[in-house]
Amino acid sequence: MPIKIVVTGPESTGKTTLCTRLSEFYKGTMIPEFSRAYLHKTGGKYELKDVETIGLTQEFQNKNLELEGQFVFCDTDSLTAYIWAKEKFKFDSQILRNEWQKNLPDLYLLCYPDLKWEYDDLRESEDDLERLFGLYYSHIIQFRAKYAIISGVGRVRMNNALFMISQSFYK
Repeated sequence: MPIKIVVTGPESTGKTTLCTRLSEFYKGTMIPEFSRAYLHKTGGKYELKDVETIGLTQEFQNKNLELEGQFVFCDTDSLTAYIWAKEKFKFDSQILRNEWQKNLPDLYLLCYPDLKWEYDDLRESEDDLERLFGLYYSHIIQFRAKYAIISGVGRVRMNNALFMISQSFYK
């Protein structure tokens, strides 16, 4: 069974880039962020039911895609959808919370918002990244999930992630 690592955190913190590079480095599987494809199809419009669908589908993909290599790197999980539902709709989705709790990864790489924010038409929270980071952190801590905070720009960020993975799985 591969080791499941979820790369998570607020938007524009380098999650996809880091996830891609790590999967290439370790010759593992990368599970892409489902919400991007979903929201491109809806023109960026969404309701609470869409957020729940996105979170449940992300977990399904994180569990059920054909995996290769020792590691699987997931570009987010249902924790993101859970926080999204609470933030945008003030709704504590027990469906998403339960799905997230049932599927905690072997390690979270929680990306710190120290990168320059980059605009794209699906991003919404440019001025709120620190607070959102705190929400991710508090939820991960609350459920005693194993995690590492990843910071730094460029190669430093990647090296920090590699170091944390080696400390977690190659002691």
